[in-house]
Formats: sequence, structure tokens, C-alpha cells
Amino acid sequence: MDMRGKNSGADIPVCTLLWGRQECLPYRRALAAIILAAVCACAVSRAAEQPPPGPSTQPPPTEKKPFYLIVDYLPPALYAGEALTACLRVENTTGAAADVTVRAEIFDAAGKSLRVAEEKLAATPNAFAEYRKDLDLHDAARATFTLKTPQGDVAGPVVRLVRDADPWPDAEVKDGRLVVREAGTEARPTVLVPVVERVNREGDRTFAPVKWALGIKDQDAQAPVARAVLMLPGAWGKTPLSKGGDSTQGPNSPSSQALDFGELLPEKASAPVALGPYEPSGCAPVLRAFNEVLRALAALKEKPERIVIVLPPEDLEVATEPRIYRVVLEALLERLARAGVKQAVLAPPIKYGVAQARLDLLRLEVREAAAARGARMLDWAEVLDEKAWRLDPEKSGVYGRKPNAEGLKKIAQKLSDLIP
Repeated sequence: MDMRGKNSGADIPVCTLLWGRQECLPYRRALAAIILAAVCACAVSRAAEQPPPGPSTQPPPTEKKPFYLIVDYLPPALYAGEALTACLRVENTTGAAADVTVRAEIFDAAGKSLRVAEEKLAATPNAFAEYRKDLDLHDAARATFTLKTPQGDVAGPVVRLVRDADPWPDAEVKDGRLVVREAGTEARPTVLVPVVERVNREGDRTFAPVKWALGIKDQDAQAPVARAVLMLPGAWGKTPLSKGGDSTQGPNSPSSQALDFGELLPEKASAPVALGPYEPSGCAPVLRAFNEVLRALAALKEKPERIVIVLPPEDLEVATEPRIYRVVLEALLERLARAGVKQAVLAPPIKYGVAQARLDLLRLEVREAAAARGARMLDWAEVLDEKAWRLDPEKSGVYGRKPNAEGLKKIAQKLSDLIP
């Protein structure tokens, strides 16, 4: 006989005993209160262990302005006497149409205002009003742009013309343009535009292509010098992948064993100077190299008599306008001559896989600039052999962004006679 009582609970699950009976409700509430208290105590303990939050590192949200003056184009370099073409845009964020004026003021070297050019624009909301103006700056040193709106003036860029006789300022690349380096944030950057006098040497250029084609060496370029400086593309050195190295190379691939610049010409007195590498920034690589060459030259204690510049290959990748390329090179060669460099040698940019037409375009501009300024161009015909660019010397079809070890040795042999 089953002697268990009706309410003994022997056949009832424990969870039912605890939660399913009306008479156990006080116990259920008590247990829930205990659990809640434990959770709260744990949270308080963890909060006490953590340090108080510091000031927020996030920048405050930028306040939207009613009008913006946006720079689309300013020339990287000019021949003396050429107009400065300025292409700007006006953005209206007010939600209502407004009449605005773009004011360009021209100054001379002493800071005297020479003339003012104003153009009225209809700035419609949610659209851009375009401004394009060719400014005569033949007698000017500086131009400022200001947008005049119903809500007040908006400061635009300052353009500074740096002529041949002017000292080159300390410069940096910012927002795709070469600007004066400023300590701190400059709300109104000063854009630098090198200006060079145009030179035509028809007589000197008559036989120059023939001499280069035949490999005849200019007497001045071969005259002995006591000191020379070699400048090479930084993209050719042992640079980190994030700074322009070959992303396809492994640590043991043949081209990753490329020589350091100091190993190219170990018997020479000075190690080569690296130009770049240049990541795409909107600023022409040749203009960035122009600035680096002048900065490196100014830092030298002993000025060289000869300078050999292998132009960076990045201009082939970003399709720099050939005419701008030539103007920048002429400005550079003129400044080198004024700095006391007796002999300048330019080597056109090279990169395997680039269309021959593109290579020829920049090669022609290098040749023309060198001929106009009495410099020499170094031909790279044999270096463009595809074997000099293979990742694996024994296999064709896979090529690096820079010459391999054998290619760099060929380059060193060609440059060796130019560096004392």
C-alpha cells in the first residue's frame, strides 16, 4: 500500500514545488530579490574598478557654413607672361537662391594692390555656380580670391607666383597642391606656382636629337667635376609596401632583393637621394619632385657641380599633362643653374608595361626642356628590356613596379661615369 500522503510531493518535480504552488509565492519573490541584489552589487563593483572617462577624442561636428568656395583647378606652373587660369565653384547650402560675387585681387611684390576683378554669380541651392577666369599676372606676385555673400565674406585661396629670381619657400603638399608650409592649421593656404621665363634655343636644338640618338656625349656633361649628386625614384628602393613597394612581392622573391641605393654605387663619395615614392594626391609627381630636389639641394653643405636626376615613374601612372611636365622641368633646371650647378642631367621616367606612346610623350618633354636649358638627357633604351623588370629572372609574364636587381645594376652602370 502506498503510504505517502496526498500532499507529500514525492512525485512532484522540484521546480513545481518551488514555483508552481501558490503558497510558495513569497519564496519565489525572495529568491528573485536576492538575485537582483547580487547583479547590482557586481555592476557597482565593476564600475568602481574602471577609471572615470577622459575627455572625448572625437572632433566636434563641423558646423555647416552657408557658402563654400571650392578650388577645382589652379595651374601647377607657368611660363612668364601667361595668364593664370582659375577654376572655382560656389556651393550654396542655405536652401535659398542668392547672388554672390567672386573677387580676385592682384598684388605686386611689395603688397600693393594692382587691380581687382569681380564676377557676379547666381548661386542656386543644391547646385554649384562655376567660376572660370584667366587673370593677367605678368606684373604680379600674388593673387587672392574672396567670395562675397549676403552672409559675409568667404576667404578663398592665395596664389603666390614664385619667379626664377625669388627664393623657393619651404613647401608641402596639401589637398593636392603645393603650398607654403605653415606652423599649425592655415585656414587660407598659400598655393605656390613656379614661374619660369620661356627660352627658345633653336640653334642648340638643331643637332641635339641626332647627338642623343647616336649616343654622342656632350662635352660639358663629361667634364670632370669634384662633386655630384644622384637622385633616384624612391619607389625603386627598399621601401615598405604601404609607401609604394611591390605588393606582389614576397620576402624571397627575386625583385624584393633589389639593391639599396647605397649599394648601387658603393665606391662613390655620396649615396643617392630618394625622390618619393609619391602616392596619388592630386599633385603632379614631377612638381613634388621639383620641391624635393630644391629642398635636398638647400640642405647640402657643399653644393654639387653636377646633379643627375632620374625622374620618378609616378607621372606615367597618373597621366601628368605633358606641357605642365615640361614647364616644371624648365623651372627646375633654371633654379639649379642659379644655385651654381654647372651640369644637370635628366633621365626620363621609365616603367615597364606603360604604353610606348605615353613613354614617348614625357621623353619628348624631357628632351625639349633639357635642350632649352642647356642640360643633358640620359637615354634608357636598353633598361626597358623586359628582363630587367621580371619578378623571377627565369620567367617572363610577371613584372614588378620597379627594376629587379639586374635592372638596377644596369642603371648603376649607366650612371657610374656621371658620379665622381
